[in-house]
Amino acid sequence: MAGKDKIGWFNIRKAVDSKEGFFGMIIDKPFWGKGHGKQAMKLIEREAKKLGIKKLRLEVYDTNIRAIRLYRRSGFRQTAKLIEMEKRI
Repeated sequence: MAGKDKIGWFNIRKAVDSKEGFFGMIIDKPFWGKGHGKQAMKLIEREAKKLGIKKLRLEVYDTNIRAIRLYRRSGFRQTAKLIEMEKRI
């Protein structure tokens, strides 16, 4: 099926009682550099607006330079440093 292949995913979560939302996105490596991230960002923003979201937030690893460039070109700016923690149980 041309045009129907899955190339990654994204999700949008709306904060409870808020106009803020959080999203995540992954484009599978074989599809990098083909404009899919840019298209996905437009779709994410359109869908977030439909949900009543006025501010989108995301997290990205500082080593993911490609994604950081995409987000900056899409109008995002860094607002915080994040500490990631885990515990094996």
